Amino acid sequence: MKPKIPMPSWRWLAILAFFLTMVGSVIPGLAAEDLKIKRVSIAIWPEYDDPRVLVQYSGEFSGGPFPQRVQLYVPKGVAINSACAVDPNGQHTSEVWEMKDTSDGYALVTYNLPIPTFHLEFYYNPLEGTPDKSMTYLFKAPYAIESLQLEVQQPLKAGNFSVTPPTTSIGTDAQGFKYYNYSYSDLERDRVIELKIAYTKSDPNPSVTKGSPSGGAASGVNWGKVILLIGGALLLGVAAYWVVDQRSRRDYGPQRYSPPPGKAARKGSADRAAPAGGFCANCGQALEAGDRFCPRCGTRARRRA
Repeated sequence: MKPKIPMPSWRWLAILAFFLTMVGSVIPGLAAEDLKIKRVSIAIWPEYDDPRVLVQYSGEFSGGPFPQRVQLYVPKGVAINSACAVDPNGQHTSEVWEMKDTSDGYALVTYNLPIPTFHLEFYYNPLEGTPDKSMTYLFKAPYAIESLQLEVQQPLKAGNFSVTPPTTSIGTDAQGFKYYNYSYSDLERDRVIELKIAYTKSDPNPSVTKGSPSGGAASGVNWGKVILLIGGALLLGVAAYWVVDQRSRRDYGPQRYSPPPGKAARKGSADRAAPAGGFCANCGQALEAGDRFCPRCGTRARRRA
């Protein structure tokens, strides 16, 4: 008779399910079959605060469990400034990314995204010519995209600016920047969008100084997190001081002089009444009538016969 193979208990099934969920969150593609980009905006700013081109992605995923390992296409040779998540307060998290060139002329940036909202920022230099400059920007959809908003910023000192294909959606901001806007919806995965940008600019300086208050690029320092860490350290310091102070008060307490038993009191204190419970045989602490243990050192009180 063959022995029966015991069925796994519900605890083992729960552990297995948890393990598969964790594996799916760290192995690209295993748990990302239904992952899509709900919305994404892409900003292309030539010579903004750097002689190169600044590109920023900001968006939100839908589907799939989070944390999730995500992948985003960028042009080859870019310098990544940040690849992170954006919390509900608008603060950027700190993540570690990997970048690997692909066979079709792109690079693939991969990193762990703790929540669906994401941000990617990089610089690269596709500009050709001077003072007449031109570049081609190629975007490849890493996932299906429900809504894509794309803008091209005209440098402040540039003339004869054009984007191909042309757009009638053009706006300006308070700093005098002009923006050429494009909208796309329901893009399938691996869809490629191409924009050709051309302008004339003889001044080699960028539109704004890097790090100036007017700059739109995200800072590499997460100041919200820095402030929280400093505040947490201060609270821990205060708590540690309180614990040490309370322990010192408990262990050492107010020090009162009591003459040890068997020794004569000093001159001028002969009329002082002896404590009702006598003195501790170990440390000389005065004892009350009902004390069973010394309140200072804990030695058991010796009662007189």
